[in-house]
Amino acid sequence: MQKYINDNFYAVKFDAESKDSVKFDKYTFVSSDNSNPKAAHQFALSILDNQLAYPSIVFLNNQIQRLDIIKGFMPPKSFEPILKYYGSGDYQTSKWEDYEKTFESSLK
Repeated sequence: MQKYINDNFYAVKFDAESKDSVKFDKYTFVSSDNSNPKAAHQFALSILDNQLAYPSIVFLNNQIQRLDIIKGFMPPKSFEPILKYYGSGDYQTSKWEDYEKTFESSLK
């Protein structure tokens, strides 16, 4: 799956408790509370609609529009169809429910 991710996504890991400023799209996000080492970063709060869950994966399209938020850990067999749904672009033409019914895993 790592090769598939590298070939089809621009993967970015972000520490939701980071104290660094982040420039994203037209905005600059900063830490929400520098005095609290566990305070959530404004960027994490924004991209997750103030509903933090660790880990979370956010899928964006080429226009930086959020497509989906996946909250919590998922084993590879559960995560593979989601990756391929967005990585293949099938999300543009198929409903998730239909895609999921016909998906065939390539994992062993």
